[in-house]
Amino acid sequence: MEKQAHKSLIDVKPKIIRSLRKKYASISPNSLDDRIYLIDNSYVLEQSKFLLKCPTYHYTVNVDILRNIDADKRKQFHADISTHCGLSVSRNVWEMYKNVYLNSYRKYSMVAKDNAANSKDKYWKKVYMIFGAFKDDYRRILHNVRQLGRN
Repeated sequence: MEKQAHKSLIDVKPKIIRSLRKKYASISPNSLDDRIYLIDNSYVLEQSKFLLKCPTYHYTVNVDILRNIDADKRKQFHADISTHCGLSVSRNVWEMYKNVYLNSYRKYSMVAKDNAANSKDKYWKKVYMIFGAFKDDYRRILHNVRQLGRN
């Protein structure tokens, strides 16, 4: 029986605390209660009280999948990287680069038209302005961001 995938603040919270602890040493696991919001385009949270629903659109960001892999590791594991990306096994690192970036180009070319149609999206700018305007008034932040989803 397959386990159904879902997002959960309970799963994400420890990672957030660990990340923030580097900058804020005194932060505790309870410091962020009622202060973590997840913005998503579907209702998949177990704790939906903190879900801010945003409209769905088809804007796609092209990410360089090789950016976090050290150059030496790329040379050493080029065949494995190709396979992991769903491409044919490369004979050398240069062939891997060619295959990975041609594949990225093809995928991005298919969605470029959709990206142009969504380039004037103002949703995230409005979310930023709401958080800035209401600072620590979380009730009003939630109310106003939820209103954005209706427009």
